[in-house]
Amino acid sequence: RMRRAPGSTLAFDSSTSTAYLMASDEKGITVNSYKIGEDTIKPSKTFQLTVPARRAVASGGRLLLAGLNEMNLYKVDEEPSLSLIGTRKIPNLAIRDFVLQGDMIFASCVDDMLRGYLAIMSAAKDDLGVQGACELPLDAASLAISGKMAVVIGRGKSGKDMAALVNISSVAQPKVSETFDI
Repeated sequence: RMRRAPGSTLAFDSSTSTAYLMASDEKGITVNSYKIGEDTIKPSKTFQLTVPARRAVASGGRLLLAGLNEMNLYKVDEEPSLSLIGTRKIPNLAIRDFVLQGDMIFASCVDDMLRGYLAIMSAAKDDLGVQGACELPLDAASLAISGKMAVVIGRGKSGKDMAALVNISSVAQPKVSETFDI
């Protein structure tokens, strides 16, 4: 019989067949991990973290947590335990969505004037160093990565829903290649 665990965010790492259920409280966040089998879900470990986080993604034995303007990347060790790989605060921008892909982190962000940005950071450095960034013609609500293209959707300055295709073949110089109404 499985115990009940509160949570508002779920991340799944298909490489390790592990799900992470995250719940926030006044002290920080609680992360419950579960090993997923063909016919089973087994509680694995519970982690208490004092970092601000409201969203999570998991990939390759790593767990990336993001709060309003801070990201924390953890490696999930065999015990299991979490060891901090790196942290990045993004002052003056709010993180809206993010993708962890290989050694790169892609984040769609917005400033206080609702100008959108795509930031590309290194998942291999302890400071999650910014590798490149570009301004977007929309408020960057959601993000997806496919190959050497990023798709960012949001609301444009005119108030219409839009999509922007961003060429990320050069992470140092991402460039909006096309926009269209959706």
